[in-house]
Amino acid sequence: MEIKHIDCEITEGIGIITFRRPPSNAMNSQMLDSLGYILSRWRETESIRVIIFTGGVRNAFLTGADLDQLFGQGTTQDLINEDYNGFYGIQRMYSDIEKLPKLTIAAINGVCIGAGLELAIVCDLRIASELAYFSMPEADLGIMPTVGATQRLPRLIGVGRAKEMLYFGRRINAETALQWGLINRIVPRKGVLNAALDVARELAAKPLEPLLAMKDCINFGLEQGLDEALNYETETFIDLMKAKLLG
Repeated sequence: MEIKHIDCEITEGIGIITFRRPPSNAMNSQMLDSLGYILSRWRETESIRVIIFTGGVRNAFLTGADLDQLFGQGTTQDLINEDYNGFYGIQRMYSDIEKLPKLTIAAINGVCIGAGLELAIVCDLRIASELAYFSMPEADLGIMPTVGATQRLPRLIGVGRAKEMLYFGRRINAETALQWGLINRIVPRKGVLNAALDVARELAAKPLEPLLAMKDCINFGLEQGLDEALNYETETFIDLMKAKLLG
């Protein structure tokens, strides 16, 4: 398959996916197809322990979906049908990223809005440029998010702050994003990828199995009641210890 609008490389057990579609770095169908193909290959590549997502356009991580390009200009019914099928596919891809048996980092080098922010929040960690800003502008466009923001954003930053972002569509800067827990750390603009690589190397040097076990338990707990999640944590710990003792 021909990869379009994405650069990818592997170094030191770290996969780097760079979105590159100037001038705005909006997602289109070719970018999404390429992303899905790369992830399907890397998912089974044991040497890759951490995956970094970043933007290759100056001051833009991802600026959301290019709706006109993704779904074309058809009748109202055509657009409804295409939206329904298309966005379910994107949502499944984002869920797959969230559950990847790898650790994931969003290295946010600039503008991060709409579906771009929805991609960032399925990653395990988010490192942002001091100049980055974040928003969910769908309400001002007369639509709503459909790739997970209404569910994942409240879990990450709380219901009140999520509603503020979703209802008003206002931009928040990196400092506010850090205070709200939307990102993990802020770094100088030119150092975003290097900072993400430093974190990735630190993670890649650790035993992967317990990290993935904790990731799995956290994801499970977000979808279940506390008692079920605690039981799952104990079961996962026992399985991990058995594997360690036998291995």
